[in-house]
Amino acid sequence: MTDAVFWAESAGGVASLLRGVVAPIAVPVLPWVLRIPGLLSLGGRMLSQLWVRYPTGPSAVDERPAGRGLPRPGARLPDEIVTCGDERLPVHRLLERPGMRVLLQRDAADLRLPAPGPYVHLHRLTGREGGGVVVVRPDGHVGYRCGTVDDRLPAWLTRIGAVTAGRPLGEHAHG
Repeated sequence: MTDAVFWAESAGGVASLLRGVVAPIAVPVLPWVLRIPGLLSLGGRMLSQLWVRYPTGPSAVDERPAGRGLPRPGARLPDEIVTCGDERLPVHRLLERPGMRVLLQRDAADLRLPAPGPYVHLHRLTGREGGGVVVVRPDGHVGYRCGTVDDRLPAWLTRIGAVTAGRPLGEHAHG
């Protein structure tokens, strides 16, 4: 969508046509067009790009076993109320600060990693039964999913540059 708008604005003849001919005709009928059921919500979904998925590539890894109830890599993390420690909160509140979020289910094994960068945060969702893990990228999309916590997760985090050799992630854990 952004590319189309940029192209229309930068293409001299097209931009002039839109501003000089189409806009004066479209503006008076716009109030009636906006009354079409579902049109505003469709426009909101297009502008927010909630439908965008990134299911392939090096930053979208789905390991086996896939975690029961965990969102797929490439999908946007759905918002829901979770329990993290003793606090119930919307899961998207965990995403407010910049960085990668490692979300462990309640029964997941403890995670020992080389030292993370300053933007890697660990959260144990104590209200979420299971032994799996998802990693949420800074754009709010799931990057990694697995039904168990093992050496594959630290390898993936190292490969994408989220951790380096040194202290384990547990020293920086939140919740």
